[in-house]
Formats: sequence, structure tokens, C-alpha cells
Amino acid sequence: MVHSAPSLHALAAHMLHALRLVVSGDIRVADFSGIAEIRAYTAYDPARVIPTEVNAAVHRYLADNPLYRQRRAQATSISDLLTHRQWQRTALYREAYAQVGQQDGLALDVDLGHGGMLTLNVTRASRGYTAAERTALTLLGPHAQAQWRRLCLQQRERMAAVNSLSPASPAADVLSAREREVLQWVANGSTNTQIAEMLGLKAGTVKRHLENIYRKLGVVSRQDALARIRAH
Repeated sequence: MVHSAPSLHALAAHMLHALRLVVSGDIRVADFSGIAEIRAYTAYDPARVIPTEVNAAVHRYLADNPLYRQRRAQATSISDLLTHRQWQRTALYREAYAQVGQQDGLALDVDLGHGGMLTLNVTRASRGYTAAERTALTLLGPHAQAQWRRLCLQQRERMAAVNSLSPASPAADVLSAREREVLQWVANGSTNTQIAEMLGLKAGTVKRHLENIYRKLGVVSRQDALARIRAH
């Protein structure tokens, strides 16, 4: 299942589904950070379970989480490292976890290379996780790394296709660096909203970039634009 993910967003969705199968909990999180090509990206399951203000608090008080970006090779829980009283004294607990009824979290940092990190986290309303749950989460790490390497290879191939336009191609000189970047994500199968999240843009801005790409290439759709690039 994890190895079938065709894109970053699909990988996040598949990892969340895998978490649902192997660890009992209320909220599952896949958090990508430290990746040069994209902004930090966090996916939740259930998708809209975290209010905007709680999500902001989670990121604001990440330093309170003893699990965050510790690069532990084994899945570890908050309750392994903090007593209940210590945890309840943190701003992260008060402003985020307690707001959605969560008492503990089991997390694993997956090293994606070059400073990139995927943090998998499952929270629940009670403290403590079984040895089987810890093992199952730990074993997801190598699968996520393998799929990430495949996605990076695919991304480099698509970027090369966009950046290696023939000088004779009408797109060689007319597309801006940002338009090429947007087209690269289009080739990766990303939607306008997903591209906006990755590049820190508004969806409307991505749409305008695509309209400019269509105009410059003399095409009317994403598929036509990709076909035009591949034809050269």
C-alpha cells in the first residue's frame, strides 16, 4: 500500500491509512519538514479534526514536545519521557492536545535525507501504548523511506524533462522559473491546491501561473501542456 503512493500527498494519505491499521488512536499525523523543495506539510486523519487555532498552537509550541525531531530509531511516546503532571504543565498540552481531548502521542521520526524528516504520530485520549503498537509503527519507517526515494527519483526525472527543453522549443525561453516549477508539480500529478501548499502560494496564484503557461505554450489544458513539453 505504502509503496504504491504516486506523489507526496498520496504518500501522506497512505501513511495515515497505515497508521490507522497498526496503532489504535484518535488522531493520526504525517508531518513533512526540512525539505528544501517544499514548505512544511502536515496531513491529519481525520482530515478536519484539528481546528485552525489548535493546529497553529501545535506548531507554535513544538519545542514542548519531547518527541519532535529527536531522530529516535524506535517509536516513542510522550508518556515514556514525561510524567502526566509534567506533560500537563506544558503550553503544547494546554493549548493543543487538551483542546481536542488528547493525552498522549506515539511518534516516529523517519529520516528522508538532506535534512528532510517525516514525523508519524498517533495520539489518543489515554496514556500508554503496547509493545506491538510500538513495533508496528517502527516498522513503517523503512517503507516510508523507500517510497520517498522513489518519489524523489520520479521528481528529478520530471524536473529534467521540464528543464531540458530544446532551444527550438517555443517553451524554452518563454516560461519563467516559477512557471517551470509549477509545471513540474503538474507533471507530478498535484492539484492547484496541493501545488499552492507546497510552494507557499494561493491557489488563485497557481491558477494564474497555469493560465500563463497555457497561453505561452499555445495549449488549453494541463494534459496538453505536458504533452507539448514531452514532444520536445
